Amino acid sequence: MPLEHQALLFVAIAVVAWVSATLPWLRLPTSVLEIVLGAVLGPHGFNFDQPGSALQLLANLGLGFLFLQAGFELDPKAFLSGGLRLGLTSWLLSIPLALMVAGLLIVLGEISHQALPWVSLAVITTSMGMVQPLLRDRELLPKAYRSLVMVHAGIGEVVPIVLLSILEGRRSEMGFTLIHFLGYLLIALALMGVAAYYRGSLNRLLVRTMDGSAQLPMRYAIGLLVAMVALAHLLNIDVVLGALVAGVLLRFSTNADIWHRLQARIDGVGAGFLVPIFFVVTGMSLDFAPVLAEPGRLVWIPCLMLLMLLVRGVPVVVMTRKHLPDLRARLALGLDIATQLPLLLAVVVLAERQGVIEMSFATLLIAAAMATVLVFPALASALLARCTPPDQPNAQVTSLI
Repeated sequence: MPLEHQALLFVAIAVVAWVSATLPWLRLPTSVLEIVLGAVLGPHGFNFDQPGSALQLLANLGLGFLFLQAGFELDPKAFLSGGLRLGLTSWLLSIPLALMVAGLLIVLGEISHQALPWVSLAVITTSMGMVQPLLRDRELLPKAYRSLVMVHAGIGEVVPIVLLSILEGRRSEMGFTLIHFLGYLLIALALMGVAAYYRGSLNRLLVRTMDGSAQLPMRYAIGLLVAMVALAHLLNIDVVLGALVAGVLLRFSTNADIWHRLQARIDGVGAGFLVPIFFVVTGMSLDFAPVLAEPGRLVWIPCLMLLMLLVRGVPVVVMTRKHLPDLRARLALGLDIATQLPLLLAVVVLAERQGVIEMSFATLLIAAAMATVLVFPALASALLARCTPPDQPNAQVTSLI
């Protein structure tokens, strides 16, 4: 890509951020605007050249930072007191629904039989990176709502990433893939043990250098990211899992008193620079022309949104009756958990690259996921505004019991 096109791209990314910040009435998430921007500027829009190696490298780092942030935001306390069992049970209930949805799409001729595991995996994900900022912005939440969101969103992101690594490894022997995965897991657990042993010394060093010009804490975070992603690549494991594990290790190896300061720096580098490039470069590969050329196919977007809500939202609403007696709160939780984009995007892009999903239907899936980011959180916020008592604060950590 020519230098002037790259400069225009970065200017456009900055403008998109200003639009979403200064015009909040649009209610358009920045990530959706960035994907649309990439589609408009890409080869299928204004016919910009394909991103060069430099931009592709930044986009890959953006993908890594997106899931590094997700792993760092996983709260172990939310998974205690039965939270893990609750989240895993609701996710397992989504599997037969996802298989039914994929089977229906096969019967209708939209996807092939080879695409069944990929589409099923795509629709049982949850966008933790999209849901987490909503919890920061909502001032009042029902009791246990925050913990329930973190548990279900965490399961809906971690487990599909593990399955994605195994599914992508089907090109080789499944046994070797499982051995590689177990080896990677053992290495990660060993690193957690080392981090626990040296946590005190490490945190004193990070606190002392937090505001220094060398920015050692950020170098530590980036070093963890690069190391775990490189190790995942060497073991033929999906690099998304490596980035997520790096985020978990980063949180596990640091104390709570520096989490917020470190998270602000990670957000600055990730959400402020690298992650937008990932979304824009991804958007450049999308071709909405075949979809727009057949207006009748646009009806698939709301249909796919409803199917995503059925697969992820309904089991969550059913399983949280005891924890959220108010039906409106449970419906809001189901809408939040059915919000999908980054991980679905990763699954669909990989499936399209392997030739198991056609670009036209992949674009429809991504458009439906973008629509869930636009619609579902807004509906959830409206429901929460009606069911939350005015004197009940948004607790940072609440018990599931």
